[in-house]
Amino acid sequence: MYTKSYNRAIPYVIGIMGAFYTKHLQQTQFQFSSVAVKIFMFSAAVIGTHIMFIVPMLFVSSGHQYNVWEHVLYAPLHRLVWAVAMCNFIVVHNAGGYGVISSFLGCRLFAPLSRLCYGVYLTHVAIMLIELGSSHSSEYVTMIGLTQDIFGDLSMSLLVSFVLNLLLESPLDTFHKKLKRSILNHMEASKRTQVYPISAQVGIDSRRTYLKPTGILPRYKIDPEENQP
Repeated sequence: MYTKSYNRAIPYVIGIMGAFYTKHLQQTQFQFSSVAVKIFMFSAAVIGTHIMFIVPMLFVSSGHQYNVWEHVLYAPLHRLVWAVAMCNFIVVHNAGGYGVISSFLGCRLFAPLSRLCYGVYLTHVAIMLIELGSSHSSEYVTMIGLTQDIFGDLSMSLLVSFVLNLLLESPLDTFHKKLKRSILNHMEASKRTQVYPISAQVGIDSRRTYLKPTGILPRYKIDPEENQP
């Protein structure tokens, strides 16, 4: 269920919508008020904490009876609610800010880590499948073992995404920027050297040409008959 793309498509679509909305707010220079920022921050924190931590703990508590409909509703909705809460937090961060929290999130230390997020998203499933396929016996799950597995998968995913970033993403990004810059420079140079004819008198020799203004005086073609007294 986890590896199916259509099961994880809802947060991806919500993230795209949140990015477009954030760009629109930045273009219009809209800023949320301090009251709205506090309301959005509190709601995102409460909803995200409940949907990802408190509700699953209630499912596995000793006094709770298993109900299939609770899991049927939780499975498709928890990704949607979590994505909305995260988009709420990101949109307000870019259109108003959270004060000290936004200053911490805007630290330059997170810039290289942000480049690895997409690589982790692409590689962590393969790493988890390799780990599951390599185990030939059942494993007794403990909190310490589960914590080690989580941080082990995360560390391996970061390492693989770092290698992919060095070998593929960064070189291709540099090549794309240079190619785009060369194309734009070539187009700009072709516009500067374009010749526009001006017919001042009838005749072939009397036609004068000039270049598009570039800061350099153009050379005009002078009719020798005009210099005769």
